[in-house]
Amino acid sequence: MSMTKSKVGGIAGFLGSFINNVMSQTCVPWFLKLMISLSSQQTNELYQLASVAFCLLVTWCSEKLGVGLELGSFAAEVMISTTDLAQHTLEQGEPIRNLFAALFLTSIGLLIHVHFLWNHVDILLASVILLVIVKTAVISVVVKGFGYSNKILAVVECLGHK
Repeated sequence: MSMTKSKVGGIAGFLGSFINNVMSQTCVPWFLKLMISLSSQQTNELYQLASVAFCLLVTWCSEKLGVGLELGSFAAEVMISTTDLAQHTLEQGEPIRNLFAALFLTSIGLLIHVHFLWNHVDILLASVILLVIVKTAVISVVVKGFGYSNKILAVVECLGHK
């Protein structure tokens, strides 16, 4: 019984990789070039929306096929990265990436309890001071170890604490 499942899984994996290869060579470049031609020169919102929708579609299809969201996201990324428009897609997707990074950091910030921080402000301040001291010591040892002057050390210290 398990031998049959492994054969079916192997055949499904082969067919999935074959379909992925065919789509990434034919359909995906055509679709992305169509979106570039339809979007205006100043704004590329349609291209951004189409590339995100394509990635979400491939991810959703992989989930419905029982493969998983992670593998579907990876397949969508591979399909786009094999086209000649991969760099353009990366450039156009940067604002969306920044939006999701801000959303992630905001959601983490919403999980922090202010009363807990206020009750443990002594531990928080001690941790920050210890971090600054240890970071300064490590930077000093590394810069002096390479034989740089105190002037360079001061510049590196200032840049290191940003």
